[in-house]
Amino acid sequence: MNFTSIEFSIDDQVACLWLNRPEKRNALNGKILGELISVFGLLSKKLEARILVLRGRGKVFCAGADLALMSDISGKSDLDLQAEATLFFDCFDSLYRLPMPVICYAQSAVHGGGIGLVAASDFVFSTADTRFSFSEVGLGLVPATVAPFVVRRMGGFKARQYMISGQEMDGTEAFSVGLVDHVVRQEEAEAEIEKMTGLLKENAPGAVSMTKKLLVDIENKHVTKELRLLTTEIIAKARLSDEAREGLDAFFNNRIPNWRTRE
Repeated sequence: MNFTSIEFSIDDQVACLWLNRPEKRNALNGKILGELISVFGLLSKKLEARILVLRGRGKVFCAGADLALMSDISGKSDLDLQAEATLFFDCFDSLYRLPMPVICYAQSAVHGGGIGLVAASDFVFSTADTRFSFSEVGLGLVPATVAPFVVRRMGGFKARQYMISGQEMDGTEAFSVGLVDHVVRQEEAEAEIEKMTGLLKENAPGAVSMTKKLLVDIENKHVTKELRLLTTEIIAKARLSDEAREGLDAFFNNRIPNWRTRE
């Protein structure tokens, strides 16, 4: 398959997947989400890959949802917006359910929807100075489609605190709340990732796949289609709100939104 927003290759049983929109800080739009979902589908069909390593080209792992997409609601119905939101949910869910270990290296900055990719991965590496934040509420939006995956990783109350405050955390703090698993120095990241892939390769691939599927099934005993519908309905509704219009307009025009305290 030919991809334009990602890079994908398999070498020595390791699938390497790069977000490749560096000029847009690897922001997620319909194109890149569709390509990610396609790759996850290919990997689920038992290609020769045993491990997936996910990275981002350029300085930033992922800036989150492409705000040009989020602000474009002209002529779109609730169902149209919900279909766009479903791409985000299905991308994170497909990654979460992959029948192989997923290693994610989140460098420099990860915001909003980008944290969905992090939270859905099995082993997350970052540097101490990588910045993480749920930026949605500052734009009048809701971190709806990432929430199920973040809550699994961080726990309900920690997720609540960071999501409703929009507070930024660095890699060390992200490690302390369970969003990140390994804090490494940038110059050591590739060696540490290679060490982890080597450790994973020592295990029987079929047993690893069956174990991961078992754990996913156990965790999802109470996760239903209703949750998918709920989260996508919420973000679609948020995008139509006056707050989202104000927040996104303020962002694009480099001004303070009308709800923020002025000094």
